[in-house]
Amino acid sequence: MTPDDSPLQPERKGRLRKRFNWRVRGGIAAALFVTGVAVLAEDWWRERARLEATLQRNSAATRSKEDVDSHALRIERTYGIRIGYEDPADFWTPPYKPEDGRAPWLKMTRADPRNVAISLNGIEAALEQYPRGFVAKLIKAVFICGELRMQGEYAAGTVGPAWLIIAARSEYGPQGLHDLAFVTLHHELSSLVLRVDPLTWSKWVQFAPVGRQYAEQPGEALRAGRLPDPPLDTGFLNAYGATNLENDFNMYAEEMFSNPGEVIRLARKYSLIRRKLNLVMETYATIDPEFRNIFRKRGLEGEISVGSPRDRMNSRSSSDSRNLERSRIRRGY
Repeated sequence: MTPDDSPLQPERKGRLRKRFNWRVRGGIAAALFVTGVAVLAEDWWRERARLEATLQRNSAATRSKEDVDSHALRIERTYGIRIGYEDPADFWTPPYKPEDGRAPWLKMTRADPRNVAISLNGIEAALEQYPRGFVAKLIKAVFICGELRMQGEYAAGTVGPAWLIIAARSEYGPQGLHDLAFVTLHHELSSLVLRVDPLTWSKWVQFAPVGRQYAEQPGEALRAGRLPDPPLDTGFLNAYGATNLENDFNMYAEEMFSNPGEVIRLARKYSLIRRKLNLVMETYATIDPEFRNIFRKRGLEGEISVGSPRDRMNSRSSSDSRNLERSRIRRGY
């Protein structure tokens, strides 16, 4: 008799089938459990990696912020001016009031601390070119913003009653941020140099071409600054300098500090540029006589008379070429 013929066979088959089903179900459950644990473990590791990356970024940002703060504090202590780069609403200094730092046509955004760090290097390099204490006589602060727009047009900087504002936009790139901060400090500070003695303005006005029409609004000047440069025999160094009398003085000061080799070459070739440059240098030296030594060391003496014209024209260095590029960046906004 075969087992299948036994009267107990159906019952035994049922027990075996149930046992088999429980084993299958148990195996499936075990497999699902293992899979679930693996998925949970993978999710856990992903979340851990994400949190660690976030902590690293936050830590780097904190270190960057600490580095910026310490650098700014060092500049403040060295030059006696405030360095600000937080909320643009706080870009003002006593005895002035917050509304003195605002204008309906002036729009600013907060700067990225990483961009501020680079801009501070350019600002410090520019400050080093002045006699100690000179800058603090004219301004109380330098502020760094992100984007700066004047009547809708991008600008590299502007000047307040007792402070400068310098833009630090990410699209400038590291070298651009450094160079732009360098030339913009010279450029904007010269507006306050021009205002020290009213007689300087009256002398500077005499260089204006007869019948010259200047831009009356900041946005208009910024747009006109992107036009082709005028002929150098007009006495204007570039298109932006030709937009109004103050911008003309600004461009001479900027080139004098950032690109002396080129401005000397032009002064030797164009008498009007020579006379304008001499007045700009005399304006600085009248405020602080130490500038006479500084200009002499840089080849910028009163009448541009040291050395032969040939020597001067052939003395452009690679640093002058880099400084010329700074001027191009400055005019590009």
